[in-house]
Amino acid sequence: MPRTIGHVLKVCLIAEMKYRIRTAMEEQGLARKDADALVHRQEEDRIAWFERLFKEKDPWKASLYDIVIPTDKMDADGWVAIDIENPK
Repeated sequence: MPRTIGHVLKVCLIAEMKYRIRTAMEEQGLARKDADALVHRQEEDRIAWFERLFKEKDPWKASLYDIVIPTDKMDADGWVAIDIENPK
C-alpha cells in the first residue's frame, strides 16, 4: 500500500524456512530438494517484487508493518485472536 494511505493495517506474515519447505513438501508432494528450490525461488521473486514496488531492500523490516505474525508459531485461530488494539 502506498505510504500515504494510513487507514490500512499492514501485516507481515512470516515463517521459518524449515517450516515453509516442509509445508511445500506436504502440500505439493515434492521431494525435499525440489521443495527447497521452490521455496528459495519464491523468496527471491517476492524480494525482487517488494524492492521494485517499495524501493526497500529489506521486506521484513519491522517498521514497515503494523504487526508481524509468525504463522509457523500459531494456527489460523491464533492469528484471528490477535488483539490489534492492545498489542502485548
